[in-house]
Formats: sequence, structure tokens, C-alpha cells
Amino acid sequence: MASAWSVGVFFLLQFVLCNLQAPPQDCSSLPHLLVSFEQTTLTDCGTSGPKSLYTNLKNVKYEGAEAGHTYTLVMVDPDAPNHSASQAWLHWILSKVEGSDLQNGNIENGQLTVAYAPPTPPSGKHRYYFYLYEETQQKELPGVDKRGKFNLQQYADTNQLVGPVAMNMFVTSFD
Repeated sequence: MASAWSVGVFFLLQFVLCNLQAPPQDCSSLPHLLVSFEQTTLTDCGTSGPKSLYTNLKNVKYEGAEAGHTYTLVMVDPDAPNHSASQAWLHWILSKVEGSDLQNGNIENGQLTVAYAPPTPPSGKHRYYFYLYEETQQKELPGVDKRGKFNLQQYADTNQLVGPVAMNMFVTSFD
């Protein structure tokens, strides 16, 4: 028979392991964000195109956002060289985006935490993910010291971000 202590440890480990999972990279697992650039708009997750299409980010729309709630948008490249499975190259963080603004595709009022850096894959094909997290606190999100070897799940957990609640992704290559 298991002691109360061992059962408690089991549930604690299960909670920790479940919460340290990386954000999904399966396009069908979450609702999609509508991500617009100057030259194209991502509607379908997994769109492929030349990197020049993704140079100038214009807006992000998510009709499922709730008015009165605030959200954080993050863009990462998990295919960056010399990164472990839980790490990615950080391209962008925009926080304090109002739900009503997301419904309308207006991200101009959000707080820029890390400036947008367009894709620049050093070789081969890379996937670029946009994730939307719901904020649970009113505090300002901290910036990051470096873009390389960024652990998105750790950042989300540390800042009590819920989600991701929506996503989108595109693929581009070096050439």
C-alpha cells in the first residue's frame, strides 16, 4: 500500500512534468491565428514561402480572444542550430494585447517586450511558430537577455502565462 507521502510526491511530479511540456508544434491541436505581413497573410498553419514574404509583420488577429483579457504573442524558431528540444530562437514578444484588439487584428496597442526579428534561417528549412498566451497578471513582462536558446515554456511558466491558446506557423528556407 502506498503511503500518503508517496502518493503526494507522485501527483507533484505528474503536475511538474505536465507543465514543463513544450508548446505544441502540431498545427491541428489549437485554433489558428491570422497573421498578416506586408506581402502575405497566414491563414493555414504550415504555409511555406520565401523568407522575404515574412519581413514586415503587420498584425495578428484571433477572433476567439476574450474582451477584457490581455494576451502575449510570441514568435520562435525551434529549428535554430545548436539548440536543444526545449529551446528556440526568439523572434518576437508582444504583451498586454487587449482581447478586443486581437479580435480586430489590431496589435499596435500592445507592449513590445522583444522587437520583431524577421526569419533568417542560416541553412535548410526552418519552422516559425506564433503562439498566443493569455496573461494572468497585470505586471509588465520582462525582456530577455538573449534570443538564442530561449525556453518558451519556462518563460510562460515564470510569467504565469496560460496556454498557448492559439497558434500559427510558416516554413521558410535559407535560399
